[in-house]
Amino acid sequence: MNILAIVYNSPAHLDFGGNGYQNGLLGFVARGDSVDLILSEKASDKSTIDTSALPFSLVNDSEPLYLAGNMDFSEKIAASIKWLADYLENKRYDYIFVDRICGYAQVALKACGMNDYIVVGTGRVHWGFRYYLGYNKKVLVPRRQKNKRISKACSYFNIPASDINYSYWSISGRQGLHFLPDVWYENATLSLSRGPVGDTPEEIPGVINLLVTYGNSMPMHSVRLIVQELKRVVQRLPEINIRVLTGTDRLRDYTVKELGESRITILKWGNYDEEFSHANFVIGHGGTSHIYNCIKYQTIPICFPSLADQFYNSARVIELDCGYSFFLYSRLRSLFRGMNSAKKFRHYCVADLLTEKRSAEKKLQVLAGLGQLMAGKDVDLVPGLPV
Repeated sequence: MNILAIVYNSPAHLDFGGNGYQNGLLGFVARGDSVDLILSEKASDKSTIDTSALPFSLVNDSEPLYLAGNMDFSEKIAASIKWLADYLENKRYDYIFVDRICGYAQVALKACGMNDYIVVGTGRVHWGFRYYLGYNKKVLVPRRQKNKRISKACSYFNIPASDINYSYWSISGRQGLHFLPDVWYENATLSLSRGPVGDTPEEIPGVINLLVTYGNSMPMHSVRLIVQELKRVVQRLPEINIRVLTGTDRLRDYTVKELGESRITILKWGNYDEEFSHANFVIGHGGTSHIYNCIKYQTIPICFPSLADQFYNSARVIELDCGYSFFLYSRLRSLFRGMNSAKKFRHYCVADLLTEKRSAEKKLQVLAGLGQLMAGKDVDLVPGLPV
């Protein structure tokens, strides 16, 4: 089979679900299929994908394309859409995957009459913005909202209004690829009384292993709060093992300066499989990879969301009762039902929950149930694809 993957040029976007997207594409290669890659440029050239290390063919090696839906529509965008449409007119693929942020790629696909592409990372729902003055920021939430940028592009290419005009992130007409269980994107709960739940989980040991990962998008405001709280955790629980993955040199330097004498292991990055498999709790931003790995390795997430679907995921963590979330922006609580019962951030709040043994055991059982629902996602890239 011939596969095309359209990806925003950031390692984090090929790393959806803790390498879920990349590993899925590598699975096609292992089966003898051909995988072509189209990269969409971003504003900065920092932290881009190293294509030389991947067994994929880069289609637009000499043609920079701008397909990210967070860019205003312009002649440069129009030229990129036209280039992609012309390319697709002369090349046929069995499956086309579109990164959730590459909204303009949808316009090129529609121009070619292609509707069966597969969007990566949206949970098959519409995503739109709401602006909150108290936070002074637009927040991405599950909602149907007209995307003026995509609408301008559709008008420019004389494409009739369709579903793609009403979502900030790309939207699949029939199917999408996501790495969390379907229940994560449904208005449903997962309780011990009506299941599904997992087998009896292992108990939290006497010596707790806490992993902290800043990921690619945690703001300094959140990092400062977490670092100060880690000092209190060490004071309250002197036997605890803490490992911090900072993601950037700047955050590593800050963390080392603040925690260097606290018997805490501080690294810029690490192997997620190893790090998550040894952790009992993982502090992170609540992004897809954070939640995915917590479910996969049955470790309790502690979320500090700051943007995009991190808010939604952190609300679902509370609604499904599989972890904890600290919502630092109180004025936004009304956007997410689950956040109304989020814990208030206060001194020693993390240290307190690390010792809530009964609560932790229940959350581990729910995580086990979510893990059962997620079983098989590592085998097939998209449910129903031929093996």
